[in-house]
Amino acid sequence: MRKLSLYTRFIFDRLIPEQYRSSPERTLTLLKWFLLGLLIRLTLMPFAAHADLLAIYWRAHDIVYHHNLTRAAINVGAHFIHAFFLYIFTPLMPYYEQIWTHPWWWGAKSWESPLVWQTFFKFCNHQNIFRTLFLLKFPYLLFDIACAILLLYLFKKVPQGLRAFKFWMVNPICIFGTYIFGRYGVLVAFFIFLFLYLLQRERLCLAMIILGLSVTIRAFPLLFIIPFAFMFGQTILSRMKIVTWALSPLIVLAVAYRLFIGYFGEISTWLKMPETRYFYSMSFFLGYHDYLYIFVVCYTLILIYCFYFSKGRFVDAWGYPLLILLLFFSISRFHPQYLSWLTFFLVFAIAEDIKYLKLHLIQIVCFVVYTFQWGRALAGYLLCPIHPSFFASLLSPSEIISRFYPIDNFIGIFRSVFTAVSIWMMYLVFMSLKKSQGTEIRIGTSISINEVNS
Repeated sequence: MRKLSLYTRFIFDRLIPEQYRSSPERTLTLLKWFLLGLLIRLTLMPFAAHADLLAIYWRAHDIVYHHNLTRAAINVGAHFIHAFFLYIFTPLMPYYEQIWTHPWWWGAKSWESPLVWQTFFKFCNHQNIFRTLFLLKFPYLLFDIACAILLLYLFKKVPQGLRAFKFWMVNPICIFGTYIFGRYGVLVAFFIFLFLYLLQRERLCLAMIILGLSVTIRAFPLLFIIPFAFMFGQTILSRMKIVTWALSPLIVLAVAYRLFIGYFGEISTWLKMPETRYFYSMSFFLGYHDYLYIFVVCYTLILIYCFYFSKGRFVDAWGYPLLILLLFFSISRFHPQYLSWLTFFLVFAIAEDIKYLKLHLIQIVCFVVYTFQWGRALAGYLLCPIHPSFFASLLSPSEIISRFYPIDNFIGIFRSVFTAVSIWMMYLVFMSLKKSQGTEIRIGTSISINEVNS
């Protein structure tokens, strides 16, 4: 027991920055919040699942066991990370071929298709379902803990760092998206935090490549590349370098797919995805082929402001992405697991000012109601691994509410409140960016641009 205690202390001293270990009180605070967050995660990992978790791992199993790369035509980085861990876990899952259905539900035109949920229920009825779910989510736990540790390195001031750490460990949106819904947004969070960590240490080239790796996992960081080019580049050539560094992982994947498979998998598939139309959710028809897309208008305004006023400071590196994501979630349709993206940058605002946390709590309440539109898929189905027939038979909140009040109106009211709060948060972030233009930034350090402009 004493050796275990010494070994744990050794690891703690190597992973945690010195300023957080300088007093027993700080150490105890970190330990308590870490154990609380870990307990929540370990409790949920074996018992909750959504069909999306099966989809990503089915593609991974096709890569590992059938050497078929055509299924990983989009978010390729995520598929290969999942394939790597699935290969490692093979000795712990000797039944691995029994849990995958052949063929998969690719013939289904919608997630509402009975074929999708027949496959899901078959998975939930497997005798090793709890062990399987725990192992499939275990990689997320590793990246999640790494994110929490990186946050401590990103904050030099202990009070802000502790607040960020606490928020991350009990963040309900990320916990829901990762350990209940079973999505891999936390992989993107790790690369974003690593990107910010490298920026603090003035490793701009490597930082942009890391950001590019996050794009191969989920495409939304593409929205940040041009703002970062404006922040850290002084000339057209330097900005082109930054964009090239950031896009290099995606370009390499596209070329590799073209050479070995025969098409530009990542790019061509992503452009065809229905999710890309979410950016056009709010629009005005001006006549003939003339449309006005509100997201594009506001995003362009943010770019213009960034071009003229951003100074390559650390607050810019998280502030402008936060503005863009708040804009997206304010006026666009989104899937429930997407909201975790917001918290990757909101954690920095909350660490600086507690008022963002109070507003985020309102967002969480509204978000819960927003999920009602998916019916039982985001209600009882999530707990089907425990008892498939019982939880699948439970009425969803939308079915209950619709007996007393039109469910579209009910969800719309909370969606509207969510949008109002998000727009107010945009205003606060904008004012914070504006206020900090002539002052020293409290988080992190200024980013040197000598590397890119040399």
